Amino acid sequence: MASTILSTGNSFTNAYLLKDDKAVAIIDAGLPGHEKKIFAALEADGIARDQVKLIILTHGHGDHYGSLSALKDALHVPVMAGWPDASYIEKGESAPVVPISLAGRMIGLFTGAKVTPCKVDVIVKEDMDLSSYGIDARVLTMPGHTIGSLAVLASDGSCAVGDNLAALVFKNRPGMPPFAESPELIGAGLKKVLDSGSRYIYPGHGNRWDASTVRKKFLL
Repeated sequence: MASTILSTGNSFTNAYLLKDDKAVAIIDAGLPGHEKKIFAALEADGIARDQVKLIILTHGHGDHYGSLSALKDALHVPVMAGWPDASYIEKGESAPVVPISLAGRMIGLFTGAKVTPCKVDVIVKEDMDLSSYGIDARVLTMPGHTIGSLAVLASDGSCAVGDNLAALVFKNRPGMPPFAESPELIGAGLKKVLDSGSRYIYPGHGNRWDASTVRKKFLL
């Protein structure tokens, strides 16, 4: 069975399940309290909690790891995040962005929310596969929205990209803030995941995109 990415249900911030034949990883943890939706999604898909082997954070913003501590306490599995975002997660803080407009500052109220800190067990500095966790998938470094942003690429071509896609959308709208720690790297990060075999892009906010649409709309 190829690994795939499943949604845990609509919310302000998306969290996903990376599912293989016998092992599962949780991708992102949403705002505080989101663990309830994640546990409900596991149950709905017939996934036992002991099948969860890992929690992966696409980046260190409070709206993406707000329920991390609750998940880790319940599941007793390692947490994976990119460097240097891991250092913010362990302090309960958020990696910086550049919200230069009123709209950016309003969104920053969510992304910069201070939440319960949590230890990061695996700090990613370069691309790696997840075979040691029983999952046929890869984690790709993708700096842009934050320096430590990660993408998670399942073997069926499903790819969770955190907020790099949202940051690229913002960047291409006149008058909108870049909403990124390194705006100049956003396009290269998305191109990397597309060139790595992505077929479907699962963003941190909003609905799934076809990879071909992302390429044509933003990267021509």
